Formats: sequence, structure tokens, C-alpha cells
Amino acid sequence: MRPSLIVFIDCLPFSYLPERFLPELPGRASVRPGFGYSVNLVAELFAGMTPDELGFLNIFNYNPGNSWLRGWAPALRLLSPLRHAYYLDRAAHRALSRVAGYTGNIPFSYLGAFEPTGSYPFDPSFPHPTLLSSPGFRGTLVLHSRLRNVRPPGRDRVLVERALAAVRPGEGLFLSLPDLDSLVHSTGVGSPEFLARIEDYRAWLGELVAAFRQANPDGYVAVVSDHGAANVRGPYDMRVERHFGRPRPDRYMYFLDATLARFWVPDPGLRSEMAAHLAEERHGALVAEEERSEYGVTSRAFGDLIWVVDEGLGISPSFLGRGTGKGLHGYHPALPSQQAVFLSSEDLPRPSFRTTAVYGELRRAMRQAQVLR
Repeated sequence: MRPSLIVFIDCLPFSYLPERFLPELPGRASVRPGFGYSVNLVAELFAGMTPDELGFLNIFNYNPGNSWLRGWAPALRLLSPLRHAYYLDRAAHRALSRVAGYTGNIPFSYLGAFEPTGSYPFDPSFPHPTLLSSPGFRGTLVLHSRLRNVRPPGRDRVLVERALAAVRPGEGLFLSLPDLDSLVHSTGVGSPEFLARIEDYRAWLGELVAAFRQANPDGYVAVVSDHGAANVRGPYDMRVERHFGRPRPDRYMYFLDATLARFWVPDPGLRSEMAAHLAEERHGALVAEEERSEYGVTSRAFGDLIWVVDEGLGISPSFLGRGTGKGLHGYHPALPSQQAVFLSSEDLPRPSFRTTAVYGELRRAMRQAQVLR
């Protein structure tokens, strides 16, 4: 494989890509994500695997028999009244997270039924072959997780500087830039801070691409992102328990992400009732079985029913947080706002890709030099 520079930018919407952004990369395509968040979409990009193939969707899965906190369930239920005292509840969640791992904003009475799942394909714990583990890809792996002492929005600049220092003839380089996603959540899409960071990327990556191509004239360069985003105009409270009563494992359980609601319903009658209610819900849509098949989320481990909120709304409170932020992603993948970016130093065969198809195109381009030499 020829030396390759692969730059991953978390949350770069195709609709906000300037026309003259990295003109030295002539291949330019939009990327349609799948359902879910970055932990899944990055795996689609760099391992080519859907949630069905990976075995997880988003940060938490329902797994009452094997939850990492199942033994704590009786004690956690005693903390349930804190749900009505916001600051005490947040303090208790933070304290528990320091001891037991990330607990999000999941109600204490339900924590014993869920477990954190998934890993990124550039983490050593990722269990599947990836682009970065391909034979011949000698990647210098630069991860934001190694910069815990550098807070956003300063991580990206430090990472680019380290990447510039790591450029060598004959060696590949992988760079992950995380801060645009943080800016979208905190300031919104199209905010001055967001647009300034796009201009930073234009300058920083232009310098990095030039340095890499000088060291590797026959090398391959690609810039990819996992999803776009949309601004949030307001919160939406689904009031699940007001409609369906308190959850029980023998009746139903649910998980509220910021843009997805997932339901596990062993009772067929209640499942039909809930499906009918969600299908009529004015502020979102039930994900149809055909769509679940198309996007690789057919596993019932992800929910018997999956519902996605309308663009511009955020489920609040969710099991990830009480607020929604100013920008969100994870809306329906077909929406223009959710489309991401694929730039390539070679012409691309079509104007749009699924995230899973980006993986194959990157592998093909990286192998190309073996045919030419």
C-alpha cells in the first residue's frame, strides 16, 4: 500500500463545506450516515460495519442479564428520589461515574438494565479488522484521547502540530480532529465559532497536506467526516411513562438518546399499542422495518421499536443529559443536514457515499499504488 494521509473530522456537514476548501483534493462527495452517533458511524467509515455487524448501537445497550451495574441495582433504586432534585441527581451521577464508569443521565432505577457498549476503530480495544489494521498501513495514530490535559477547542491545533511533526517519507498518517463536534453542540451549526474553525481547518490541513505530499509525492490523501448536524430550536419531552406507565422488564423498557428513542417490549399487545402511538407522534417518526434493514439496525437488541425525533428538536430530558445543546446530530440519515464529507486526492466514482462504502473506497485508493508500481 502506498503511504496515505487520512484525516477524520468529527461532525463536518457537507452543506457547510466551502467551495475552495482544500482544492488540492479534487475528489468531493457527500456521505450519508447511518442511524446512531459517532461510536457507530466511525466504525462504518473505517471498518465498513453496520450496527448489526458490530453488535452495538450508540453508547448504551439494553442488557439486563449482563449489565455492568446489575449487582448494584437494589442500592441504585434507593437513589431514585434524587431524580426530582436536579443538582443532587447530577452530583450523584458524576460521583458514580468516577467509580463505575460513565452513567450518563440514566435514571438510577434503570441503570442496572443497561451497559455501555462499543469502541472506536482507532482504539486498541476495537475487536474487528479496520482500515488502520490493514496490512501495509503503517499509521502514525494521533488520538484526542491522548490529550486529556488539553481541552477543546485547543486540541485540534495541537493534533495538527503533532501530525506535521510526524510526517515522514514512506509512512502513513491518521489524524482524528474532535473539536468541531464539541463546537456544534455548544454553539450551533453556522455559529461564528463554528465558521472560524472551518477556516482553521482550511489553513491547517492545507499545510499538512502540502507537507505530506512533499514527503510522499505518490501518496494518497483523504479527509472524511462521519455526520453533519442541525441547530436545535427547542426541547421535546416524550413523556414516555405518562403514556405507557412505569417500565418493567416483563412489560417494556426504554432508552432516550438525544435524538432516538428505543423500546424493548416483550408483550406483543403492548408492542402494537406502542407502535401505533409512536407512528402517530407529531414530533418524530417510527423507523420502519425496511429502513432498519437498509441501515443495518435490525437486531432486536437495539430495540423492538426505534423512533427518531424531528430535525431541530432534542429529546429532553434524555438518558444522556437534561439539556439539548444548540446543535445535534443523529436525526434521520437521509436529511441534507446530516450529510458528511469525503474529500480525496483522486477523483471519486460518484457524488455520494454511505459511510460503509467510504471504507471500501479508501481501501481501493490505498491499494492503487501496488497496481501502478
